[in-house]
This record gives sequence, C-alpha cells and structure tokens, in this order.
Amino acid sequence: MNNNIDQIIQTYRTNENNSTEDITEKKLAVTANRLRRYKESQLRRKQNKDFRTDQKRFYRSLEKPPEVDEQQNKVTHNIPMSEHMRDYWKDIWETPVYHKIS
Repeated sequence: MNNNIDQIIQTYRTNENNSTEDITEKKLAVTANRLRRYKESQLRRKQNKDFRTDQKRFYRSLEKPPEVDEQQNKVTHNIPMSEHMRDYWKDIWETPVYHKIS
C-alpha cells in the first residue's frame, strides 16, 4: 500500500507533509461537518413533516425560545437588546441625507 502512495506522490508531485496531527484534525473536521449536516437535515425533515401534518404545531415550534448549546454553553440565536436596536435606528434616522433631485 505504501508503494502505491509513493507512486502517486511521485506521479503527481504532491509534497504535502501529512503528519498524524494534520490527518486527525482533517478527519475531525470532516466528521464535525457531517454531523452538522445530519442535524440540519433531520431538523428540516421534522419541520417538513410537522408542516404537512399539523401547521399549528409547526408554527408554535418556531416560536419556542432558542435552545442552549451545551458544549459551548451559549444561546444559539442571539436576540439584540432593545437599547442596541434603538441606538442603531437612531443613528440611521437622525443622520440627514440629501438626495439629488433630477
């Protein structure tokens, strides 16, 4: 098997230094992305099924508060504070804008 790998490296002149740490990190990243896609797919399928069978329950499930991510211990959906929203829109609406009249 190593002979085949050596031949491929020679043929395509790839000089990548794949240490064990790099390979492990890449495998972990692939597995994490696969898990993320699986969770998104499962959620999408569940929501589609709920919408087809009981729309009222579907819309109520959308109104539920966001779940806390246990691994990172933070809320998955950040809702802005009212003060931040007020300041944001205040800056926009209080700044005079002059438009060119044609």
